[in-house]
Amino acid sequence: MTIVLPLNGDLDWSASSFKENFPTYILEFYYGFFALFMLGVSMKIKVLIKYCGFINGYVFRTFFYAFLSSLALAHRNNIISETIGYTLCGFTAISVIRMIRLCRGPPVEEEASA
Repeated sequence: MTIVLPLNGDLDWSASSFKENFPTYILEFYYGFFALFMLGVSMKIKVLIKYCGFINGYVFRTFFYAFLSSLALAHRNNIISETIGYTLCGFTAISVIRMIRLCRGPPVEEEASA
């Protein structure tokens, strides 16, 4: 899903326009980096799992999904960015629901009195 990088093909990479397009370049770099990062996480690369412990916890993973969806939705001019962004928003919602379930604790089984 995040393997596809919706890079902006209309950018002028000349030195004269670098100053005015700098925020867009930074956003493109972040988007590419985190796309490769999520690819590594989905492939369960041991180094990422070991040193990026937030991937295993629900709270930090939820914030990470929200961060990634905000990056993806920054480019609202193409359908790939919106699709990835809204999918990550869905992942965020699912993670919040899981977090709420975990905060409640395990279900209490009532004993039936006979």
